[in-house]
Order: sequence, then C-alpha cells, then structure tokens
Amino acid sequence: MMELYFNHSFLIGTAGNAHGIQQQLKEIASLSACAREEGASVRFYEQLWQTRLGNGQELRPFLYGMPHSEDLRLVLAYVDQGPHYRDQPLVGNLTIQPNVAAGAFAEKLLHLCFADKQEGVVSPAAEQALSSAGYSLSAGTAAMEVWNAIGGAALLAKLRSLHPFSGIQDVFDDIEGRGLRQLVMMDCAKRSARRHNFLGRFPHVHAALLALESVELPNVVDSIDETVRIERFREATGLEISKESPETMKDPYYRNEREFTIPGRTNKELFEWHVKIGNHIRIHYFVDKPSRILYVGHCGRHLPVKNFDS
Repeated sequence: MMELYFNHSFLIGTAGNAHGIQQQLKEIASLSACAREEGASVRFYEQLWQTRLGNGQELRPFLYGMPHSEDLRLVLAYVDQGPHYRDQPLVGNLTIQPNVAAGAFAEKLLHLCFADKQEGVVSPAAEQALSSAGYSLSAGTAAMEVWNAIGGAALLAKLRSLHPFSGIQDVFDDIEGRGLRQLVMMDCAKRSARRHNFLGRFPHVHAALLALESVELPNVVDSIDETVRIERFREATGLEISKESPETMKDPYYRNEREFTIPGRTNKELFEWHVKIGNHIRIHYFVDKPSRILYVGHCGRHLPVKNFDS
C-alpha cells in the first residue's frame, strides 16, 4: 500500500484560533479519507502532538480543550493509530531544489523523505513552506525526486495517475508480475471478476489483494485473534475484512455460493472470510494454514445473503 508523509508546517506557530484550527482539522480528515479511498495511507510525524502553536501551547492539549467534533475525532484516530514517520538526524550535505527555508519543518521533512526513500508528501491547500509540486534531493551520488500533492484535488489526481489500472485485468497482471507465491488467484475468482465493473475501484482491489498476502495471511497462520486481524487489515488498507453472519451460513444455498475447490483437490472449502469494498464489491478468500497459502475464490459482486439482493 502506498504511504504518504503528511506535512503539518501550517500548524507550526499558528495563532491557535479555535475556528481556524477546526477548519484545518476538516482538511486533514478530508485528505486522509481521500488517500484511503484511493488505496493509500497517510503517515503523520511521530512528534506531531508536540507541535507548538503561536501561543506557545502544544497541539495535543489545545485540541483536547476543543469541543470534540467528528473531524477532531477522525484526526485523533488517524494520528494515534499510526504507523508514523519518525524523527532522524538531518542528512549531511543534502541539496534540495527548489530551496526551502533552512531550519523549517519543511526542510526536516525532505531530509526524512531522503533518509526513508519516501517519494510522496501531502500538504494542505494553503501550504506556503513547501509550495512546490516536486523537489529534487541529492547527497553525493544518491539522488531522488519527491512529489508534493497540495490540497485534495492535487492528491486525488496524483494518486490516480500512479495507479494506471484501466480494468481488472491490469490489476491481475500487476499482482501476477510480483511473483507472490503465497497468494493464489483461482480461475473462478478471475471469472467472477470479469463479470463485474468494480465501479472504477481497481486501486482498492489491488491494495486489498496485496494486503491479503502481506497482512492477513501471516495473521491467520499465527492464529491471531479475529478482532486484532480485522483492525490490522483496516489500519493497513482502510478496508474491512469480515466473515459471514450465522444466518447466511445456515442456509445451504448461500453457503454453497461461498464454497470453492482449491486447485489439485477434490473437496470444496468454505471461503467465508471476505474483503469489503464499498457496498457491492467483495473478495472472498481461504487461508490454508499448513501450506501457508491464501486462495482467492471470488472477486467481484457482493454474493447474495439473507438481507441483500446482489
């Protein structure tokens, strides 16, 4: 899953006006939600809460003194859940083009991007310290480019340009090209996918498949508690995994819709667990713990349940 570093320069030394902060919180929540919708995640600086406002007060106590709006709750959740990007010493002899103010957080952020090989930054629409859409960084023979999406429209356009999936086959080609030996897309899953339009949410399907192999598979193999597994997957992708309701599983018809035969075997397995992408897209999977392989049996429309007409 693509990760972005959030640039909070606009908060440093701000007047600490409650109304102004509230508007800024709305934008932070919106940018974070936009990233998740496009299959990316925003990382915040590990010392964000210690940011000093213009009145000398730290950000955390200031926010906790404000009325707890929905935007504030979202931002607190996004920041607290992590993972974060961490503080490090400045990179020696780092050249930054175009220039940024020496000693400013914007300079530190680009140093951290260079040290972490982080290519993407997201900034609020009124950003002034880090005002260019891109920066060239170099130290000795090492060099890299960092892009900076300023505001929601720029972020959306950038993320969509980085996911050139025009159809579900593009997603499958990318996944197969990665040589993931522990993720098997069964033929029945590919057939179901070709019968669905996915409402353009190909980056979400792509992110979900990668996370099934990198996050969900090891959690199942290690017998991690279901509640923890659900939370870890949500943190990694912004998507939810779930198993079916008892009511659905009691009905032979609905149960049969979720049973698939793993290649090389004769008996069917129940692919009850699934990734939810919006209201109409589901990815059903089964983890074979002995072989440490995750099989995807269905990828496409929401399979029928007691109270849902797919």
